[in-house]
Amino acid sequence: MYFLQITFIIASLSCILGSDETVYEEVIKPIIVPKLGARGKPRCPRETDIERYQEALIRWSAYDHDVFGLDQSNYTILDVASQIVGWIRYYYTIQLDTGLCYEVLLNDQSIDFVDNVECPEFVMDCPEAI
Repeated sequence: MYFLQITFIIASLSCILGSDETVYEEVIKPIIVPKLGARGKPRCPRETDIERYQEALIRWSAYDHDVFGLDQSNYTILDVASQIVGWIRYYYTIQLDTGLCYEVLLNDQSIDFVDNVECPEFVMDCPEAI
């Protein structure tokens, strides 16, 4: 009763397993699409970056947030990276004169968050006064 079905299954398996033909497939090349919101490469701060950060810092201080816990005026901007997510956000890596480093997110010229980070091993060779 099942003779034809079993015979067909065995014949199909022997064709599949016994086939020595190598199947060649075309190499699929990845399509690189920039992700929305991906950060740009860090760059040296420009004069506008310094002004933007100082204005945001004044607004931040006005809200009496004491995140740094130290004098916030003694800092060096190590680099700036930007991100576009419908609007431009700026990621500043700063170093206080104490040696501690922070990543500061500026959104619409106000500080969104501050995160303590390890200082980068490689510091960009940025001039002091821009």
